[in-house]
This record gives sequence, structure tokens and C-alpha cells, in this order.
Amino acid sequence: MFLMSYPLWVKVTAVTLLAVCGLLLVIFKPNFPIDPVPTSSPSVVVNVGSNHTGNVAGRDVIIYSGQTDAQKEATLELQANLERERTTRIKLENNLAPRRLTESDKNALIKVLKPFAGQKCLVSSILGDSEGKAYADDFVQALDGAGWDHGGDRGITYNAWSVNPSGLQIVLHQRTQNTGDGNPAIAALINVTKALGLIDENGVKLDPQIPSLVVQFRIGTKPVPRN
Repeated sequence: MFLMSYPLWVKVTAVTLLAVCGLLLVIFKPNFPIDPVPTSSPSVVVNVGSNHTGNVAGRDVIIYSGQTDAQKEATLELQANLERERTTRIKLENNLAPRRLTESDKNALIKVLKPFAGQKCLVSSILGDSEGKAYADDFVQALDGAGWDHGGDRGITYNAWSVNPSGLQIVLHQRTQNTGDGNPAIAALINVTKALGLIDENGVKLDPQIPSLVVQFRIGTKPVPRN
């Protein structure tokens, strides 16, 4: 209504300018800043990792501030449950894994046994037991590195015992006061295998069929883990 008092050319000019401004707004849409919408951070995040086989390797619980006492208690319980699950899984994986000597084990055996190079020995495992054979091969490598004499292939045997042994056994013809019948090489072997956790207190056996002053590495079945 305010244009009614103006001349016609003014009215036409004003309307034309308004139309041009409207068209420009349609063609060139301005990007007006938009205030960010605040979002609440989660109070607990569980990160799941994986190992080279693609299996779950670990889980981490990340706790954010602002939790209530009930939420904190639930988070701590979740953390404890995940830790128990991880421990159980690792124990199960270790139980299923085949026995092998690590490079550290082999080096320790070589270091302790090398001063007694030439000591005669035998390495025996169960016939048809591929896991035990691989474990026995590890001992052959360590004995070769220490210069112990297993007589080549003659001293590496695969036996069909009437009752299969369990675990690793150090077998002697006879033994006096846990010293390997006065043989320092056998005494050193017993000490290092115990120190490495390869045998326990029952891991040294006597067998009259073993030649005197010869030691046999007898690889039995993989022991059933104790609960």
C-alpha cells in the first residue's frame, strides 16, 4: 500500500528489484551456519581386538565420566567378567596348542649342556604321535647344538610302549640322590629341564634297559591339564 503514492515507474522498479532478489535467493542458496547439536558421550565403550587368525584377542572397557554409582558398579562388573573370559580363553588356547620348545628354551638347554658335549643320549617318542614327534625334534635340535651324542638316526626312535608315558621324562639306568649317578652332565640336564618347567618332580624315571650313563629323552603323550 505504501507504493500507491509513488509514480508508476517507481512501482515497476521496486517490484522488479524484489523479483530479482527472490530469484537470486533461489539460485544461490546461502549456507547459514548451523549450531551443532550436542550429543551425549557413552559412559562405557567396549573395544574388541583380534589376533592374526581373526579370533577375539582382547577387550578393553573404556569408562567415561559422569556415571552414576550404579553405572560404575555395572562397568566394573563387566570389566571383571571380560577379564575372567580372557583368562579362560588363554588357558584353553594353551591347553590346545601343541608342545614346542621356544628358541629361548633351546638356547638355555644348549648353554647349560654344551660344557658336557659328547654325552650319550637317546630321544624316543610314541609311534604315530605327530605332536610328540615335533616336540622330540625340538630336543634333537637343542642336543645337536650342545654337541650331545644321540648316534644319529639310531638314537632317535619311535616306540610302541604297552603303556604310553605322559609328558617329558628323563630316563636313566640308575640314579643316586638326584645327582644323575654322579654324572655332572645328567645332573645339569635334570636341573635345567626343571628350571624351564619342562619336567616336574616326577619327571625323572629309572629303567634298567637304558645303558649306564646314557640318558633318554622320552616324549610321552601331552599331559591332561589340571584344573
